[in-house]
Amino acid sequence: MCDRHTMTGNLDHALAMGQKGGLRNVACFYGLGDHGGGATRRHLAEIRAWSEAHLEVRVRHATLHGFFHALEREAAAKGPRGLPVFRGE
Repeated sequence: MCDRHTMTGNLDHALAMGQKGGLRNVACFYGLGDHGGGATRRHLAEIRAWSEAHLEVRVRHATLHGFFHALEREAAAKGPRGLPVFRGE
């Protein structure tokens, strides 16, 4: 989730984390408010502009089910050590 002023920073962070972990599929949550706030026109415009500036990335608006399905396929293709493991907080 992000506020009105952090969308592009969140996308940059998601891209960096995906690259660091060797992942093609990463999630970046957005929307105002707590638990269920919707995207603003500004969010959508910033996502569109960020996507146009990062042609190496395919931005896809999806559900969590769609994201986890894509991540499962990616992990299966990579084998048992295909996903990074984080320990601690």
